Amino acid sequence: MKRYFLLLLTIWLGPLGFAQDYKAQFLSAFDSGNDSTQRMVLDVWKLATPEDAEYYVAEFNYHVNLAYNEVMGILPDLPQGEAFAITDSTGEVVGYMGSYMSWDSVHTELALQTIRKGIAAHPNRLDMHFGYIHFLGQAKYWEDFAVAIEGVLAQDAANDHHWSWSDNESFKEPNFPSFFQDYQVTLFDEQDPALFPYNIRISNAVLKYYPEDIPSISNLGVIAYYQEDLEGATVHFQRAVDLDPSDMIVVFNLAYMYETLGDVEKAVATYELALASDDAEAREQAKAIIAELK
Repeated sequence: MKRYFLLLLTIWLGPLGFAQDYKAQFLSAFDSGNDSTQRMVLDVWKLATPEDAEYYVAEFNYHVNLAYNEVMGILPDLPQGEAFAITDSTGEVVGYMGSYMSWDSVHTELALQTIRKGIAAHPNRLDMHFGYIHFLGQAKYWEDFAVAIEGVLAQDAANDHHWSWSDNESFKEPNFPSFFQDYQVTLFDEQDPALFPYNIRISNAVLKYYPEDIPSISNLGVIAYYQEDLEGATVHFQRAVDLDPSDMIVVFNLAYMYETLGDVEKAVATYELALASDDAEAREQAKAIIAELK
């Protein structure tokens, strides 16, 4: 079953000009699932304005769409989404009937080549960067995923936070580091400790340019905890709390680290920070824990 979608690279209709005609034609063919018309429009578009940023976006989405195929089949492990368990004569589960994503290697490579060329020609088009990163995450190309994120952060510093989006409209996000937390979640959702080095790389890349980004600091603390480095986790969470003692996530994480390390005095002192919180649930939870510890 074919899946049609545009990832993060939205194609909007703007004021019609020469290139915009191609864009509108491509979008119409894309929405209708007409691959041959898409290809025809793209070929003519490339001849007319080969360096048009919107052409790169469309060409990328064309190949991305053909790179994905959702396939039904029997799987040894429970897949994400809906699935039916297959049992043997004894009732033991021996597999699952569900869907999984199949990849076309040719279109995957063409998609990557296209968006890399587009980014090289238009380095300040943030939608291209994010579409590229999203696709790398879907394809599980984790090394390229991390490198691409590091590249966006370096470009953000180089262009002094001046980005554009679709149709080259100016784009400004006051909390730029927040974008990268979604990518961290993409990695965490894999539930694979072997990917932690990529989480660490991304967090450190964000902190290189935004040294007070609490989610990135917290990520380092969470990873240290899962790696059973309680002292290291405590250092990261303490840094986050020092920056923002009103952030109840890091406050409770830090307090729990002290509690786990057996430092009851520091644990109580940290939980007491929650007593001044605007979050009633956090206040009540802190009161209950403090009473237990005392």
